[in-house]
Amino acid sequence: MADWIGRNALPLTALTPLREIVGDAVAVGVGESAHGGRELFEIKARLLRYLVEHLGFRAIAWEYDWTLGRRVDEYVTDGVGDPRELLATAFVVWRTEEIAAVLEWLRAFNVAHPDDKVRFVGADIIASKDDGTIEQARLRHEKATGAVAKQEAKVVLAGHTFAQCAPDEWFAYRDRQMAENTVWWHEQTGAKIVYWAHNVHSANNPRRMTTGAHLRARFGPGYVSIATTFDHGSVNVGVPPAPVEVPPPPTAHWPTGSIVHIGPVTPSRMLSPRC
Repeated sequence: MADWIGRNALPLTALTPLREIVGDAVAVGVGESAHGGRELFEIKARLLRYLVEHLGFRAIAWEYDWTLGRRVDEYVTDGVGDPRELLATAFVVWRTEEIAAVLEWLRAFNVAHPDDKVRFVGADIIASKDDGTIEQARLRHEKATGAVAKQEAKVVLAGHTFAQCAPDEWFAYRDRQMAENTVWWHEQTGAKIVYWAHNVHSANNPRRMTTGAHLRARFGPGYVSIATTFDHGSVNVGVPPAPVEVPPPPTAHWPTGSIVHIGPVTPSRMLSPRC
């Protein structure tokens, strides 16, 4: 394996092979093997920039709640709000300087390309609940008219439903919903989409029916999954996040698929709380 890597690996400064890997794909999953690694986020940001600038991707569907994602989309498209304040309400793993830098880059790209903007889509549903009951959410979904209103009601209903699922059903239900929300955006807009998530979600794993597996079932070869992994280092884990040392993997361990592999990683830089 080490010999093969030595013959075939390319430096991360050479991103042009992405063009051949992605081909005509309409959706590309970009995963990370750990949410709390600074270099993993930074490498994914470089991949995202290439997909946007060179391959025409115009939406990023994130492992980020749908309703919160609407507020982030207002920032990246129209400059409404502050990215750090928006991230303060997100799942803790996204409250980092690296993720804030991604949002700021998306905003800068949209300022420079006002007629060709990149949109932000929160693909997740786990916090998309209002103050009503699940019965009220179901009724609202049944009565909703128009594609956008129907989708908004569906997401709220899905948030309620997720909360009532048995724990062993959480993963399958959540990943199916993230895939459906990503597909809905593509079908409504025609935009090519980058799906940003953990490797466990973005991978095409039909045995577990991950988001990536649903997207492959929908798009066939039009869905490409790219994983990012690391050799060893320290990553943030837990709530609140704290650095944890990760030793090198066993010699025989190597993931499959399209891989971006880096050496040691350091913990992501958490955003300072705002007063």
